[in-house]
Amino acid sequence: MLTLSDTEKWRDQRERRFELSRPDAQQVLTVLGANIPVVTYKGGPATTLVVTIYFDTANGHYLKRAQRGDGSVIKVRAREYFSVSDDDQRKIIDRLSECYLEKKQRIGSIRNKERARISKAELGPIINHTVSLPENCEFLRDEIDEQDLQPALISMYERRVWGRGDLRVTLDERIRYYNPSDRVYGDTLAACSPDPCSPGLLGAPAALGPKRILEVKHSAQIATASWLTDLLSTLPEALGFSKFIDGMAALKQGNRTRSSLTRPVYSIPDY
Repeated sequence: MLTLSDTEKWRDQRERRFELSRPDAQQVLTVLGANIPVVTYKGGPATTLVVTIYFDTANGHYLKRAQRGDGSVIKVRAREYFSVSDDDQRKIIDRLSECYLEKKQRIGSIRNKERARISKAELGPIINHTVSLPENCEFLRDEIDEQDLQPALISMYERRVWGRGDLRVTLDERIRYYNPSDRVYGDTLAACSPDPCSPGLLGAPAALGPKRILEVKHSAQIATASWLTDLLSTLPEALGFSKFIDGMAALKQGNRTRSSLTRPVYSIPDY
């Protein structure tokens, strides 16, 4: 079992996504478990609750750019991780005072992602221009200086990660979306709550996303392993899927046909 570092940077990676049924997911778990190690955050549980805040302008500048479908996308987001138990209860085990501020840029199938670890209390003032941009966030200067960014969407999902070298595979399930409240990562964050994006404080989701999404990311310079190529050839590819686009559309449409989250597929300790 490998451990992810606190700060990460990925450049020139290809990324593909697949929407999985439960049988598909069970097949994926078996194949991945036999070929590549699970990756954890700081050696914690293998299952992580990932909460992402997407930022946009009042006129939806970044969403419109993503919807154009011309292969050129920029996303500005904040992300935090909660370690959760690997049983069906998914109880939060720990909480952190930090989060990650990220810029993800994609041109065609190639992506470039940069992230910086900051205090949750810093995020609101950085976005609202009330403090200077820290040195470790210089990669965001154009967006912070030129755009009036506000929280547009919160996504939440449970993630399992596998990785080796330049290959990274993630399986996300129980995806849900929330409308960000005014107090989420505002200037008064430190005073209102250390966990404004925890499930207990966010409450019921405004809409549900796909049941399971598999993401495969690897260096554009390295060929895909044959065992992975064989696996992916059996799965339905989710061409053009984006949690940002899907979540914004879901918030407008309201809840979908499902009224509750599906049962977790990777609560089996062997994986």
